[in-house]
Amino acid sequence: AGWLAGWLAGWLAGWLAGWLGPASRYLYDFSQYLDEESQRKRGQTLNSAQWILRSLTANEIPQQRNSSDCGVFVCKYAEYMTRDQPITFTQVPTPVYTGNTAHHTLTLCTHATKPITSCIH
Repeated sequence: AGWLAGWLAGWLAGWLAGWLGPASRYLYDFSQYLDEESQRKRGQTLNSAQWILRSLTANEIPQQRNSSDCGVFVCKYAEYMTRDQPITFTQVPTPVYTGNTAHHTLTLCTHATKPITSCIH
């Protein structure tokens, strides 16, 4: 029974690696895009090799219940990730998040002691 569990674990790990392969390619391509944009707009390269990539299960990711709040959700994901907080927000009326996000962004931009890009790991 022990060999079966070991074989199954090895097979599952290989299967997952194969299955996640294309996703890692997209992340690599996206990091290259961000680096090119940073070089073009700021004259600085990004060291994506030092970034920590994390993944969440479908149950851990807040789901929007309409087709109009995607931008708000992207901002909320970014806000929580740059603060290194667990993603715990839920679908609430958009004006609540929009106001909070706008206030947070303006505060960050006007009171930052370091560049906003320093949030990128």
